[in-house]
Amino acid sequence: MKKTRKKKNGANLEKKRSRRRGSRTPKKFISDSINHFNVFFKEFHSTFLTRRHLKLIIASIVVGALGGVGAAAFLFLIDFFTNFLLSYPTNFWAPIIILVPAIGGLIVALITYKLAPESEGHGVSEVMESIARKRGRIRARVPIVKMVTSAITIGSGGSAGAEGPIVQIVGGAGSVVGRLFKMDDESVKLLVVCGAAAGISAIFKAPLGGVFFGLEIVYGGMEAIALVPVVLSSFVATIIGQGILGTEPLLRLRIFTVVNPFEYLLFFALGVAFGLLSIFWIKIFHYISERF
Repeated sequence: MKKTRKKKNGANLEKKRSRRRGSRTPKKFISDSINHFNVFFKEFHSTFLTRRHLKLIIASIVVGALGGVGAAAFLFLIDFFTNFLLSYPTNFWAPIIILVPAIGGLIVALITYKLAPESEGHGVSEVMESIARKRGRIRARVPIVKMVTSAITIGSGGSAGAEGPIVQIVGGAGSVVGRLFKMDDESVKLLVVCGAAAGISAIFKAPLGGVFFGLEIVYGGMEAIALVPVVLSSFVATIIGQGILGTEPLLRLRIFTVVNPFEYLLFFALGVAFGLLSIFWIKIFHYISERF
């Protein structure tokens, strides 16, 4: 009995060893690897490559292309109105320096009031409001009206910049693309963010700056679902923008060197001073805006 038991135990051990040896064969290893890859691909497909996400990626590329073209068109329009409205001789009637911006402001007010009152404002806060309160819905006419009125404002010498308007222009284009693709509310909101990031990327030729601006300022945080579409939009907009406008950076910075370590204390003091000054500026700006 003992001998038979020993034989059975020995046979079982031999079977287990042969199974282990068989599992280590190259053929078995390749088969297991393929099975693991199939499982991974199915999980990846169910998570990221759904029809919704594929539509979102395609739409984000379209928004990026519109961002590059829109930024170039906006800058060309600014140059056109600048040459048209500010091309008078320097020795011409002096009060025209005050009248031209005033007339430009009057034209902008009439166009905005009649066609798209929601395009009034700086641009960034309006886009953030549309995401927070209006499900990312921006009327199709808003980007066009914003482009024309902002170009007239800047071209006539008004105190304004191109950053806020381009966010609303391309963000509005993103909202329109989302509705054309018949996407859900969350996707439309995300495409508005893609537009904001694409506009900043194209006009400043800074794709990473556009990505961080769109995610942190407009979207309100980094999320995996938002990262790929926003990055795609920003880089496509930058490539198209540079293809039309050239690769020269919009802002040029001098190269500074630190001579004395004491300068770091001055940098710190400068940061504190401008932080306090920015708070004062924001408060006084809104105070004056509300009074007028």
